[in-house]
This record gives sequence, structure tokens and C-alpha cells, in this order.
Amino acid sequence: MSELILKSLPAIEALPAAGWNALVGDDHPFLRHEFLHALEASGVVGPSTGWIPNHLTLWRDDVLVGGMPHYRKLHSYGEYVFDWAWADAWERAGGRYYPKGLTAIPFSPVPGPRLLLAQDIDPRQARERLAEGWQQPGLSSWHLLYAEDEEIDAWLEARPDLLVRHGVQFQWQDAGYGDFEGFLASLNAKRRKTIRRERRR
Repeated sequence: MSELILKSLPAIEALPAAGWNALVGDDHPFLRHEFLHALEASGVVGPSTGWIPNHLTLWRDDVLVGGMPHYRKLHSYGEYVFDWAWADAWERAGGRYYPKGLTAIPFSPVPGPRLLLAQDIDPRQARERLAEGWQQPGLSSWHLLYAEDEEIDAWLEARPDLLVRHGVQFQWQDAGYGDFEGFLASLNAKRRKTIRRERRR
């Protein structure tokens, strides 16, 4: 079996949509080629916005077999992670925090996989190759946002030098309300009135 070839690509359109989507599957719409392409094609993501696409991909015999949505970030906007204090401390210590490498979905704090692999690819070997991609010259560090716990654990096993920053994410689950009015109906009158007043402002 031939080796995995790492390629860093400057735009999602450089990837075959069907090949990328086959790695994503059907359960993660924000990882799909169409979504990432829409962000890039509209200019929401690109050099002028500080989200420079730098997608890390793995190829075997010219077939896409793995990848990660990856960006060179010039700031921390749109990540839903507040690392401004880290950036400030880094700069005060004489370093440059930006640009940093970021594996994430732009503007979407949605948990899910970030390492996308064909089923016959060894995840350990893939992580080794992909780590070469995020250790590019000029990047201060690599950040992996909203990955699944199993994926984080696997990265830590492969790279014990990585640090984990724990955060809290609050998620609202619809308990059968149907719509916002259904939710309000479950509250007492005083709480309903307060919420309606807040929403009018």
C-alpha cells in the first residue's frame, strides 16, 4: 500500500466535492463541501477576513482519503473561544500569537469530528502526517475547536505535548415545545412577561 501524501490546499474548491463529502458523511452539514465553499465563495472566509483557508488533506494514489478543515487565523474572531488573554500573554512574553493554525468550522461552535478519514486509513498514521501540516513555519500554535472527546483523546495520545483548554458550552434542547410560544407557555406568567419584554428591546 502506498504512503499517505499530505497536501495543504488554499481553498475548499481545490478538493473534489464528492470525495470530501464522502469523508464527512450525512450527519455534519457544517463540514460539508457546500457549506465551506459558500463561506469561501462569498468572501466571509478568506484573506481579507483573517480566515485564510489552509485545508490539510491526505491522499493515497491521487485519491482523497483524509482531511481537516484548517485555517491560518490572523485574529480570534468567529471562533466562540475567548483566547484573548492567551494572545495578550504570548505577546507580552515576546512572541507572536498570530497567525495561528486553526482546525475548526468558521463561525460555528458545533461539536463534531474534525479529522475526516476513509475507513481503510490508519488514524494514527493520519494524525502523524497531518501534524506536519499544522507545524508550518510562521504559525505560533495549533488550535482544535469543538472536536469530539474521542478525537481529542486520540490527539493527546499521539501528541502528549498538546494542551487542553476546557470550556463550558450551554446547549438548549427542545423538550417538545414545538416553537418558542410553546416554550413560553410552559413558564409562569411573570417569567413569560419578562422574556417578552426583553425580546421587544
